[in-house]
Amino acid sequence: IGQPSLGGGKFFNGKVSEYAIFNRELPQEEIRAIYPYRHTVNENGIVCLVHCDEGTGITTTDSKGGAVLTLQGGATWSTK
Repeated sequence: IGQPSLGGGKFFNGKVSEYAIFNRELPQEEIRAIYPYRHTVNENGIVCLVHCDEGTGITTTDSKGGAVLTLQGGATWSTK
């Protein structure tokens, strides 16, 4: 999430509570069904799952693979 690799200066301007990367294409019906729920590492096809709920610091952790991800570009935590 951030600036496109080709530049252009357009960043995501919003809040992210969680993101998941799947190793498969999700049909529209499945996206609608799972959207309002918190994901778990045991879901079919999840290869990366970040809940973004640490609340402090500049890192967050991939719950599936254990990678530590660094927040950049002035990202901050929110309780809203």
